[in-house]
Amino acid sequence: MNNNPPTAHSDEISLSLSDILWSILSCWRRIILVTVAAALLVGGVYALLQTRKLSDSSYVTSAKEKNAELQTAYEQDKARLNALKEYLRSQIQYQADFAQTPVFQISPYAANTMKLVFFASADENKGDTDGTTSSLSLAVLNAYRARIAQVDIMGIMFPDSPTVEDNTFDLGGALMIPLVDLDFHTMEVTIVGPGPEHLAAASAEIDRIIAEAGPEIAEKVGPHTFSKLSESTCVTQSDALILLHTDYEKRMDILMDKYTDVTTEISKLKSPSTAVVKKSQVLRSSVKKAVIGALAGFVLAVGWIFVSVALTGKVLSVKDLTNGIPVRFLGSIHSGSGKTGPAGGLDRLIAARQGMLAGKTAEEETDFIAANLQCAAGQVNSVVLIGGAHKAVMEELSRELSKKLQGMQILCGGDLLSDADAVRAYQSCEGVILVETLCASRWNQVISSYSLAAGDGKKILGAILSGK
Repeated sequence: MNNNPPTAHSDEISLSLSDILWSILSCWRRIILVTVAAALLVGGVYALLQTRKLSDSSYVTSAKEKNAELQTAYEQDKARLNALKEYLRSQIQYQADFAQTPVFQISPYAANTMKLVFFASADENKGDTDGTTSSLSLAVLNAYRARIAQVDIMGIMFPDSPTVEDNTFDLGGALMIPLVDLDFHTMEVTIVGPGPEHLAAASAEIDRIIAEAGPEIAEKVGPHTFSKLSESTCVTQSDALILLHTDYEKRMDILMDKYTDVTTEISKLKSPSTAVVKKSQVLRSSVKKAVIGALAGFVLAVGWIFVSVALTGKVLSVKDLTNGIPVRFLGSIHSGSGKTGPAGGLDRLIAARQGMLAGKTAEEETDFIAANLQCAAGQVNSVVLIGGAHKAVMEELSRELSKKLQGMQILCGGDLLSDADAVRAYQSCEGVILVETLCASRWNQVISSYSLAAGDGKKILGAILSGK
C-alpha cells in the first residue's frame, strides 16, 4: 500500500496499513473511554436488574421451590447411579471369583481329553417306534444320551471344590459333550478333565450309568445292544473350553464398560446451583458482564475509528499529505508538545510515527514553520491560511507567525469551499498555505483547495499539519 502516491488531481488515494494503525492508536483516549463506558453500562445494568430480583418476594419463593425440585432430582439420580454402580461392582467381583473355579484352570489349548465311542443295535421288529432299524437305534441312542447327560461331571472332576452355579455358563456342558451319529448308529462322548485319573473316573461312572439304564431302556424302547467300541485319551484343543473363555471375556468387557460409563456419569453429576441469586453471585456475574461489555466496546470503538479513518479518505500522516499533493511541508503544530507523563509520551511517540515534529515545544514548532515559510515565500508579501483545520487553530497560527515575520502579511482564511471570509481573504493575497488536521481533513477537500489555488495562479507556499 502507498506504493503509488496520487497526484493532486487523482481521485484515488492509496492507504498505508501502518498509517491506518497509527491513526487508530492516536485515538487511544477515545478507545479507552468507550471501553470503560461499555463495561460500566453492561455491568451496571446487569447488576441493577439482578438486584431488583433480590427484592422481589415472588421471585425468591419461586426460586426456592425450583431449588427443592432440582435437589430432589439430583438426589434421586445420584442414588440410582450409585445403586447401579454397586450392582455392577458386585457382578464384576462375582465374575472375577468365577474365573478362579477349577474349570477355568484347564488350558483350552492343551486339555486332557477322553473320547468314548458307543454302538447301538436294535431289533426292528419290536419296540414302540415306527418299526425301522434307524428309528429304533436313534431312540436307543437318545435314551442313553439322556442318561449320560445326568452324570455329575463337575462332582467327578472336582470332588473337593464347591459347586458353582451360573446360568450364563454351562460348565458341565463344556466338560462332557455326547454326540449322536445316526448314520453309523454310534454316540461319541468327549470328556475334558484336569488329569487322566479324573477322565478314568468319569468313564467308570458312565459305564455304571449305562449298565443300570440298560434294562429300563430295553423295556421302554425295545430289545437292543449298546456296547463301547473304543476309549482313547489325548491332550488336545477343546473348542468348548475356548468358547467358554471367549464368552466370559465378552461378558467381563461389557460389565467393565458399563461400570466405567456409570462412574463417569457419577463424576459429571453436580449438585444443582441455587436458583436464588445472591449478592456475591451478582457481583461476580456483573464483573463478567462488564468484561464482556468492555471487549464489545473496544471492538466497536476500534471498528468505528477504522471505518472513519480508512473508508472516508482522510489525511493520515505527513508522508500521506506530501505524497498526495506536490507541496512543501512547512511543519506541524499541536503534535503533543507540552504534554508530560506517560500519556504525553505516548502521544509524542504516535505523532512521531505519523511524521509530526514531536518533542518540540509550541514555540519551537512555530519557529520551524516561520523559518520554512521565509525560505519558500520569496517575493510574496501576503499569505492566507486555507484548508480544513479548525478556524481557531488558523487564527492562533496566524498571530504567532505574524509576530515572527513582521514584513509579511499573514491572514487567517479558512475553508475555501464553505467560508465566505476565507474567500475574501484569499482574493487579496498572493500566496496560500494549506493547513490541514491530521486524521480529520478529507482528501477531496484538500485536493479541491489545492486545485483551486493552483488554478487561480496563487503561489502555494506549502502545507502545515495540525494534530488533533
